[in-house]
This record gives sequence, structure tokens and C-alpha cells, in this order.
Amino acid sequence: MDARHSPFASDAELHRKLIESRRSIHGLERRAIHCPRCGYHIMDAYGHEHVVTIVKCQKCKFCEPLDLRLFRTIKGISYKPNK
Repeated sequence: MDARHSPFASDAELHRKLIESRRSIHGLERRAIHCPRCGYHIMDAYGHEHVVTIVKCQKCKFCEPLDLRLFRTIKGISYKPNK
């Protein structure tokens, strides 16, 4: 297959994109995203942009799209449901 028609980026292109991705998170706040069903740590997100991504929990197999804007927590405030 011709390199210009390859679905995969070249090593140099991939390396450039990884470096650019690492640079883009500098100065952004890191936050953990937990499974809404079981609470297992799914991924880390940076910043507070409106991003929708499909996640799969390795523990309970929850597989749904999540709007990361809706899954933010404010430091110092914890939600504990009434028993």
C-alpha cells in the first residue's frame, strides 16, 4: 500500500502528535473520571471543555457515552446520598 494512502500516520507524524498532545495539557487541571455505575477509575481528563467520549469500565463493563462536562466535581465538596 502506498504511504500516502496508508490509514496509519508515519512514525515522525505520530511522534509530533504525541509531543503536541503532551504540551497541550500544561497548565490544565487534571481530574479523574469514575464509572457512574460502580465508581471505578476509568480515565483522567484535563481541563473543563465540553467533551463527549465513549468509555468502557473494566470492572462492571459499563459502556456508554459520557459528557465530561457533567462529570465534574468541585474540590472540597463531596456528595453523599442520604441513607
